Amino acid sequence: IPDTGETGELDPISWGPERVTDEPVIEDDSSSTCFIATAAYGSSLSLEVSALRAFRDGFLLSNKVGREFTGAYYSMSPAFAEIIEGNRMARFVLRLHLAPFVKVAGALAGMN
Repeated sequence: IPDTGETGELDPISWGPERVTDEPVIEDDSSSTCFIATAAYGSSLSLEVSALRAFRDGFLLSNKVGREFTGAYYSMSPAFAEIIEGNRMARFVLRLHLAPFVKVAGALAGMN
């Protein structure tokens, strides 16, 4: 989960495009992978991916609509993740867009 410090703003040192590596390291954790977030953050073990996974497990998978959404996500997201993981700028932009979702997911999962 991004550290916003006391100002409430994203830390540019951890979020700037210079922190997005050219070669992402993605662990093969296909049983519970958040494909797109893993591609964006470079690791299925990152705190951001863990927050999104906790939201999926605790909230989305607990109801029919959430399970249907998750099923659709898993059928489409691997192709998008493959594109994202090879594009440094796409990973950076995706991190910016995911930040509010990660914050909410982490709060709902009790990670903040």
